[in-house]
Amino acid sequence: MTEAEAKATGVVRVDVVSASAKSRAYTVTNDKPDLEDEAVREKVWTGVIPAYMKYGEPVPAKENAVDIVPPYVANWIEETNRKGEAYSQKISLLPKP
Repeated sequence: MTEAEAKATGVVRVDVVSASAKSRAYTVTNDKPDLEDEAVREKVWTGVIPAYMKYGEPVPAKENAVDIVPPYVANWIEETNRKGEAYSQKISLLPKP
């Protein structure tokens, strides 16, 4: 990948007919009328998409002379990503306090 390609912005076209989203912690709570409306229940997906920050693969500096990423760095990334994912999964199932 060239430097110009790395800096380029891509555009994806998506035709959205109708959408709704909420950002929250905890599980979904649906309105009673929506739960009772079969047409809504059959056509509308409800749920939670757990979100968390995820650290990617380390990128060495141009001047880096060390061949491998030190285990303490790789372990920290792996543990932090695992904890973030586990927390987001756990909180998405809990009822709102």
